[in-house]
Amino acid sequence: MMEQSISSRLKISIADCKPPARLKGKDVRCDPLASASIRCVERLLSESSLMLPETTSVVVITKTGCVSHINKVVEAAQQSRPRQGFFSRGGPQMLANYCSIAFDLHGASYTYFIQQNPDSRTVVENIVNSLVTEKILEQVLLIEADYVGDELVVEAMYLDSCLL
Repeated sequence: MMEQSISSRLKISIADCKPPARLKGKDVRCDPLASASIRCVERLLSESSLMLPETTSVVVITKTGCVSHINKVVEAAQQSRPRQGFFSRGGPQMLANYCSIAFDLHGASYTYFIQQNPDSRTVVENIVNSLVTEKILEQVLLIEADYVGDELVVEAMYLDSCLL
C-alpha cells in the first residue's frame, strides 16, 4: 500500500458478517462484502481517531464484486422466486456506494473491478495517489475488498492531501 496513509485490515467469515448498525434506517440489504468493507473502515476510524470529512471520496478495488448477492439473484431466478434485480445491489459499484452511504460521504464514489490482471491494482493505486498528491481529490478512502474462499478480506486506507 502507499506511504503517508492510515490503514486497517479485516478478515471475517462470510457467516459472521452481518450488516453494520450504521446502515440501520438506510439500507441493510447489502452484500456481505459491502458490510465487511464498512466494518473495516469502522476499525480504521476507531484505531486512528480519524474523522472523515463529508467530502471524502471512496475508491474500491475488487476482483470478485458482490458474489453473495449475485448468487441469491441467480438462485431465485432458477426457482422462479421474486428477488431484487442484480443491478440494485449486486454490481461492484455498490461496494463504494454502501461505504459512502454508511459514513454520509459526498465525495466521488468509484469501484474498480480488476479481474485477474496483476497490474490493475497498481494502476488504480497510482491513479488515486496522483489525484490526492495533485489535490484533485483532498481525501480518499481506498478499499480493497474480495471474497477469498469462505472469508471476506478487506483492507482500507485513508489518504489525505494534507498528509503528503
